[in-house]
Amino acid sequence: MTTSADTGADPRGKGLEYYDWYHYLWHLIAIGAVSAAPAEGARYTLAPAAWDMVPTENGALPGDGEIIAMIDIGANDRHPNLRPRILPAVDFAAHPFGCKYQPETPDPLDGPVPGDRAHVQAPMFRGLEERLDDSLVDQATWNWIRTRLPASRHDLLDSLAAGRGVRHPDVQVSREQFSAHGTACAGLMIGAPADPATTLQSGDEAGDGPLPYWGVAPGAEVIPITVSSEPTAEQLILAFLHARASGASVIHFPREAPDPQRAPRLRQGYGTGRYVVDPAAQAAWDCFAEVLEAVAEEVPVVCAGGNGGTDRLIYPANTADGTNGVIAVAAVTYKARRASYSDYDDGNGGAGGPTIAAPSDDAEILTRDQFRLNREAPRWREHNFWAQLRALEGLEVAYAPQALFTTDVPGPGGYAEGVLTGPSTQAREDLDRDGLYALFGGTSGASAIVAGAVALFQARQRAMTGGPGNGSAVKAKILTSGDQAVSWPWLDAIPTPVETDRANGEPAVPFARQFGAGVLSLQKLLS
Repeated sequence: MTTSADTGADPRGKGLEYYDWYHYLWHLIAIGAVSAAPAEGARYTLAPAAWDMVPTENGALPGDGEIIAMIDIGANDRHPNLRPRILPAVDFAAHPFGCKYQPETPDPLDGPVPGDRAHVQAPMFRGLEERLDDSLVDQATWNWIRTRLPASRHDLLDSLAAGRGVRHPDVQVSREQFSAHGTACAGLMIGAPADPATTLQSGDEAGDGPLPYWGVAPGAEVIPITVSSEPTAEQLILAFLHARASGASVIHFPREAPDPQRAPRLRQGYGTGRYVVDPAAQAAWDCFAEVLEAVAEEVPVVCAGGNGGTDRLIYPANTADGTNGVIAVAAVTYKARRASYSDYDDGNGGAGGPTIAAPSDDAEILTRDQFRLNREAPRWREHNFWAQLRALEGLEVAYAPQALFTTDVPGPGGYAEGVLTGPSTQAREDLDRDGLYALFGGTSGASAIVAGAVALFQARQRAMTGGPGNGSAVKAKILTSGDQAVSWPWLDAIPTPVETDRANGEPAVPFARQFGAGVLSLQKLLS
């Protein structure tokens, strides 16, 4: 497997912005999935590096055979760089016991509707739900979780197991409008060049095909498990149990669970929490905490550390201790600094810091504790920051404008929107190249990169031992896979130490409290 990048003629001297070292897949270079080298006729060419450490057969891509269960808000299964590796979605936000989707009309990309489902095309059935015969969590998983939880939780488990979800034809509504976040994460995890190539639009003109985009584990698959933007405990119990039942070898959860007792306070002394305490619902949250612990023992759970820039990780990332299977991810920038929003733990009463860090974007901040603004912005010179620079002397952290380039939902529901938004049909928006890709970041993006890396580890583990590693085994390997100094080719110094910062005025923060084991190295993870 090879991939290359020909950036064309040198634009210097023609009035165009120029970066000596920038590639839209820079995050793959940063973690060592690929290496970059000069090439004739191009500024540089990418070649597999750590990807070559993953055994593959018959031309399969790295990560082939692994399933990542993504518990988020869905994913665009029509995207040319993701299809057909997005498996059928399950939605626990649309129905208390889950919703499976059945297209109302045939998808031209899928071929004809099977005979036993042909009746959904009849007008009288449009918009109606069809009750499922069984729970969306198989009986073997319900039996398993009953043995892991105390008897006091069995009534709740039994009520959830007795529920029956539905099959609904309106698949496109949620996928088109609300899955930008999940689609961006899916691209970072499993994106791969479209095959066969598809002709897209660029504005109103016929454009080139999809970009030769690559995720960390391009051979893996994603099963989107949808929950609400602020999910209930019952939704998360069902989602995590369905993820285990689906055979996933990695679970990606780039969200916060709004448990009033376990979600962190913003600062010490600022009340009990950020969510309203409901004693009637707390028992369900306690049950979810135990379900999470049990599932994470078997399947590693990769969590976003949080984007508040505070000294507490969000829940459940803040449960990632040294022995369980929960992996909390922090974000580092293109310049090898902590992303300004990346949550950490200051060591003063918090539950713990991140497990590992991975590349992502940055955000500008100007507080009494830190100065981090974009000096490359066109309007920088219109503002006089002399007073702030004097007051914050020694506290400026270099801002990094580079973000993660990934897949998007075309149309107004996406991050980029594209140029065919508005009255355009879905079929037309699907060909809108300008709306199929976007810039992304946050600890969601960083955790998606780590989830893809774990899928590669599981593929290698499966090839060597016959099966994937459990949660605690994968966590132990992740803890040995970080770098405290990086040798990224765009940095001025090789190697460059990854430095902590005083984001909230602390005297000093230990390295592990902001970056865990360090910045992810795929070579170390797969060695």
